[in-house]
Amino acid sequence: MAWETVRANGGSGGTDKVTIQAFQAVAEVELKKLHEELKQGTYRPMPVRRIHIPKKGKPNEKRPLGIQAIRDRVCQQVLKNRLEPIF
Repeated sequence: MAWETVRANGGSGGTDKVTIQAFQAVAEVELKKLHEELKQGTYRPMPVRRIHIPKKGKPNEKRPLGIQAIRDRVCQQVLKNRLEPIF
């Protein structure tokens, strides 16, 4: 369910440069690997790719934007899905 949400949101890849389409090709294997890493406590997120985008209404100014790797976004979505109903 988390992967489907991330896939639907689209976006570009993080520091690993893996796109949604590339991740989709290996999604089954990657999701199983991510699941095992989370269960075993060995999961470590990748560094965030930093880009600067123009500020809205201020074309000469830029703000930083962090782009996570697809697998890290899936992990974040899993946590959101589990915690949101509690809160």
